[in-house]
Amino acid sequence: MNEPICPWMQYPRGNFPLCEEAVCEWIRQPANTFSNVGFFILGAFLIYLYSVKRSSHGLGFGICTILIGTASFIAHATGAKLFSFIDFAAIFSAFSLYAAKNMIYTNTVKIKNVLAVVALFFIPAVLLLFYIPALREIIFATFVIGLLVWESKILKAQSKPFLIRSNQKALGVFLFGAICLALDSSRLVCDPHNHFFQLHAVWHLSCALSIFFLARHLDQHRP
Repeated sequence: MNEPICPWMQYPRGNFPLCEEAVCEWIRQPANTFSNVGFFILGAFLIYLYSVKRSSHGLGFGICTILIGTASFIAHATGAKLFSFIDFAAIFSAFSLYAAKNMIYTNTVKIKNVLAVVALFFIPAVLLLFYIPALREIIFATFVIGLLVWESKILKAQSKPFLIRSNQKALGVFLFGAICLALDSSRLVCDPHNHFFQLHAVWHLSCALSIFFLARHLDQHRP
C-alpha cells in the first residue's frame, strides 16, 4: 500500500529540532503555527500606537513584528527549508532595526539614512544565514549579546542602570521564552503529540511581547 503524500513534502525540509510532531496536514505543526497570532496582535497594536502619536518607535517594530509572525507561521505550517530561512531573516530584520536606531540615537548616522543602516546589518547577516545555515544560532546570539552591550552603554551614558524598569520587562520576557525554547528543542519537557500547547509556542508569545516592551522602552528613554 502506498504511503500518503503529505502537503508540502515536495519542498526540501527545514531544520526544525522541536518537540511538536509534524502531522500530515496543511498545517504541519498546529501549536507552533497558531501561536504566532501574538506577533500579529502586538505588531498591529504598535502600529496603532504610532498612528495616534503615542509611540515614535511603533511603526518600524510593528512592521518587523508582523513580518516575524508571518514568516514563522508559514515556516511551522509547511516545515519547508525556504520558509525556515525566511523566518530567521525576519527576526534579523528586527535586530537590524534596533541596531540602526542605536546608531541614529548616538548621532553616528542621520535618521534619513535609517533604511540604509538597517540594510548594513541585515544583508550580511542574511547572506551568512543563506550560505552557512549552521551559523543561524551563532548569528542570533551575536545580535542579542551585541545589542545588550550596546544598550548598557547607552543607558550608562544617560546615567541610568541597565536593568531599568522598562528594560526589565523586555529582558525578563525574552529570558523566560529562551528557557522555554531550550526545554522544547532539547525535549527535556516534551509531549510531541500535543498540538494545542508547546513550549516553543510560549517562545513565540514571549518574543512578540519582548519586541513590544522593547519598543515601549525606546519610546520612554529615546523619544
